[in-house]
Amino acid sequence: MFRALTGGLSQNDQKNRLDPGLGVVKVADSRLDFLTKYHKPKKVTPVHVEYLDVAGITGEGNGCSLL
Repeated sequence: MFRALTGGLSQNDQKNRLDPGLGVVKVADSRLDFLTKYHKPKKVTPVHVEYLDVAGITGEGNGCSLL
């Protein structure tokens, strides 16, 4: 899912990695383009979405049961 959303590597692709993966995706919006052309602001900040990929719970004895 992480790779599909961000085009990056997922946590499973990077073995022995404890740090969570962070993916940032800029969201294209034609309304923002229109308003930028109309108002001509000094600065334009497009919307972005951040996805965090963390390792899943695996193994026994962790106090959780997966269905």
